Amino acid sequence: MSDVRLVAPEVVEQFFDLVRDVTLQVQPFSVHYQDFFVTADNLQPLVRTNAATFQLRRGSAEAGQWATQRTIRMLLRQVGNKLEHAFQYARGWRHLVYDIGSAWQTETEVLIGFRMISGSAGRNRWFGRRDSAIETRSPQVMANLTSHLRQELTRAFAKYNDETDTGLPDQWLTVVRLPLTTPTTLVATTSTKSLLLRQLSQALVLGEVLRRQSFDPSIEPPITRAMPHALNQILYGPPGTGKTYSTSLWALTLLNPNNLPLAEVKGHYGDNHGAMRGAFEQFRRDGQIGFVSFHQSFGYEDFVEGIKPGLDDRDEEEGTSMLQYHLAAGIFKRLAERAIYGLHLQRQLREQAIGTAEPVALDFETLFSLFSNQLLERLQQHGVGNVILPTISNSSVVLDEVTSKGTLRFYHQNGDATKTFAVSKTRLEKVYRTFPTVAAITNVSRDIVSTIGGANTTVYWAAFRALKEFEAQQLPTLATTSVDAFDLSEQLRRAVDQPEVAASVARDYDFHALTAEDYAAAPRFVLIIDEINRGNVASIFGELISLLEEDKRGGQANELRVTLPYSKESFTVPPNLFVLGTMNTADRSVEALDTALRRRFSFHELAPQPQELPDNVEGINVQALLTALNERLETLLDRDHRLGHAWLLQVRTVEDLRTVFQQKIIPQLQEYFYGQWARLGQVLGTGFVRRLPRAVRLLPGFEEEDLPDEPRYRYDITPVSEWTAEVFRRLYAS
Repeated sequence: MSDVRLVAPEVVEQFFDLVRDVTLQVQPFSVHYQDFFVTADNLQPLVRTNAATFQLRRGSAEAGQWATQRTIRMLLRQVGNKLEHAFQYARGWRHLVYDIGSAWQTETEVLIGFRMISGSAGRNRWFGRRDSAIETRSPQVMANLTSHLRQELTRAFAKYNDETDTGLPDQWLTVVRLPLTTPTTLVATTSTKSLLLRQLSQALVLGEVLRRQSFDPSIEPPITRAMPHALNQILYGPPGTGKTYSTSLWALTLLNPNNLPLAEVKGHYGDNHGAMRGAFEQFRRDGQIGFVSFHQSFGYEDFVEGIKPGLDDRDEEEGTSMLQYHLAAGIFKRLAERAIYGLHLQRQLREQAIGTAEPVALDFETLFSLFSNQLLERLQQHGVGNVILPTISNSSVVLDEVTSKGTLRFYHQNGDATKTFAVSKTRLEKVYRTFPTVAAITNVSRDIVSTIGGANTTVYWAAFRALKEFEAQQLPTLATTSVDAFDLSEQLRRAVDQPEVAASVARDYDFHALTAEDYAAAPRFVLIIDEINRGNVASIFGELISLLEEDKRGGQANELRVTLPYSKESFTVPPNLFVLGTMNTADRSVEALDTALRRRFSFHELAPQPQELPDNVEGINVQALLTALNERLETLLDRDHRLGHAWLLQVRTVEDLRTVFQQKIIPQLQEYFYGQWARLGQVLGTGFVRRLPRAVRLLPGFEEEDLPDEPRYRYDITPVSEWTAEVFRRLYAS
């Protein structure tokens, strides 16, 4: 920008004439950022209860003029001091320019803003002293925080600070540009006045947020917010304690945006398990809950990523399909990508509110998938013969088919409809990467043939043109959907149906662009791993074990990234992804679990709850029965081999109790005491286990020194018909 100079005195006077002019009604506006807001009717930052209120129009015309002028001067001063304070507690940065008299101008614009320079004069004079905030920070932390604050400001006002502003003083931040008709004549219109107040209000609110964040000496940018619950948790306990059943309640607790404790979420649903499952299923449909069971054959390729076989249409132009191997993401990687996409959506919501959201570029894989899906929807809606693309020769081609692999088949509108021409994704990608725009193709036959070979250049040009038009329309749709029309659930479901959308955003995502508000308000995600100890954890998680730690996740102080072995992509685990596992302690004790996994998870025991059972079922106290059995099991084995209460919850009659014992409890106890019938009898008694003498004649001619001296017995379970109420009562009677 050439000829930048201090604003002329005439323009300063016109500036105040503009804001004093009560005939110029300010157009309605509202600026929101976190829990602060400013509106055209009430310029009141919600700093504290005694904050000053400035009305644009109040009382008589004269009073209104005075209030308006005072508003502008105080607004400028407040913006400057808030930003100054934030930077002081970063690394001694401050903002000096408070009023229009120190602004800059060119031949066509007045530039109102603030200058970020190093210094300490006058520090803390507005908000009080907080020297301890600086003293407790390391130089590196202060430098990082300074950079973060500056990035926030320059991002918020990017369109007012382009690369042409080379004539401005160093580190000048422009927050609004006012048009000049001549170098000394300000445009005095309603639009100009409204623009001025809206942009200053935006700077005021953003400055207040940064000021508040700067008070915390422990903050290291990006300003993250710790989750109220541990990110990695395992529910463990004996069989039948409802671990898998409880994952619904635990998942809803982790996903709750109000951070309610487990007991409150449980109290909310009470006995209405249907309502709880309904909420769980809604989150699952939105892609926020994933479920997987570990087993011996489950591996890294299923969990993170691997190479899978499948039919490929790369040669569909020649009418053939081949068995190909392709890279496929596992459930953990897919959910991690969705979680990052959720953070991205929340950032978009926040930046839209202050008018700074920017589009996110799509990779070709994502772009083509969206493009082909859109063509398929048009084809299904309008029918064959009605999706027409123009060609460079002023004719048209008609879409005939979109194959399962996305290959597009066209025929010429004025030609034979039975003769179709294929446009494959592979060749269209070569055209896309070779030519940045449609206009870059100056000779269709020569340029396209030299790029992909073959014929059908007219058809490829038409498809490429449609793809570029779709790309231009799609980017704003992805990134700058209006806040009023933004349906977060719909956007998340889109990532489920089209995982390449989330994958494109997640690839090399910059967590440092996020704020505390983004982390607090972003949707959360839960991966439930049932029977987590039944799989080979070291093999399944691989190098991602280290990335699970809370401080190693994306955007955290010790963020770690790894290069995935198959895709060679950089990968990190986002901070809004919870991992919730279940573990049967009778299958493998906690001590035997992989040590690297143990120290990265919080463990919550789900013990048997006999108090949840009925105390009188045809004279049988089921509570006392379970308690007695578990006391014996804990004595003979350990607490990890007790019996859960879930099997007995539905017992209403003695017949129900017989069924549970026959199908659940006795088989489980036989597994606990495999080959130890005497131990089984010590737990169940003679009412359930009977001992019979082994009356067997052994054949002579072989030595018998290995036979025991005492008589040998054989054991058996008594008939179910003999399990009377009295037999059950003897299990717990003293």
